[in-house]
Amino acid sequence: MFKYYLWQITVFVTFLGLAIVLQQVYSIQNKHKEELAILYKDISKMKAEINNAHNHVFW
Repeated sequence: MFKYYLWQITVFVTFLGLAIVLQQVYSIQNKHKEELAILYKDISKMKAEINNAHNHVFW
């Protein structure tokens, strides 16, 4: 009987730990997505500024 409860507690703690790890990984991925979105936005802005400067200087 004791082994049965011990097994249930072990399984519960294992799945709880797995859920916490997956949540942290998901959180990190979302943070990186936000950072990449900002980076791509900045790159697009720089490209537009370079094209604008190129058009003013050479044409």
